[in-house]
Amino acid sequence: MKFDVHELQSKLDYYFTGKISKIELGQWANKAYYDVLKGGYIEIEKVTIYPLLKILSTFHVEADERNDVYPCTEEKVRKIKEIVDGKIDIDFDIEMSFPVQVYNMFKERPYYDKERREIFVKLRNIIACILEQGGMIDEEMVKQLEIIRYLNYQNQTVQGILEKHIFSIIRILLENSIINGKNKENYKLYAKKADKNTITKKLLDYLDGYIGNNNFHLLVSLKKGVPDIFIIV
Repeated sequence: MKFDVHELQSKLDYYFTGKISKIELGQWANKAYYDVLKGGYIEIEKVTIYPLLKILSTFHVEADERNDVYPCTEEKVRKIKEIVDGKIDIDFDIEMSFPVQVYNMFKERPYYDKERREIFVKLRNIIACILEQGGMIDEEMVKQLEIIRYLNYQNQTVQGILEKHIFSIIRILLENSIINGKNKENYKLYAKKADKNTITKKLLDYLDGYIGNNNFHLLVSLKKGVPDIFIIV
């Protein structure tokens, strides 16, 4: 199922101009919401509207106080329309992870590539070994890092954002020789004294997020109807 903030905006426009019914809007939102839950959350264009879909997905449901069923109200739908129309700005935080199980649960989705994940598992083990050795690496480790360095990242996905950070840190580590102890200039701006392996440890955090060892936070902003995302590991 393909959808994004523009598709959501179109559906809301159709509803408020009478082109689709309340039931049709709610059923579409419900289908999109479950697409996100069933592996679609890896795609940036989908996960950035996840909270709005979650609210809208009950719009067509009948209220049932006895069973604690309280559908989305018309007022909430109007507010969602104002958000996607750019009249209201919002920010939200999604805590998420990519545990290894999702690669079997959602294997029909092309972005869940088990072989690609294994490359990052091996890289994670190399970085952990580097830290255990106090930041020193051998030639074999350098070769493995060089292989990773030139992979193309998947810029349509949340994994791709993590990969972009990972590749950037690897380039810094290799080009500035931070991890092999060579004397090369390390730029500072009023920085306090810190562990020389700080950036390597941060790389390990990104890798643990990528392979599903740890959760991470996806911070999403919708400003003027345009989504923007930032990851915190």
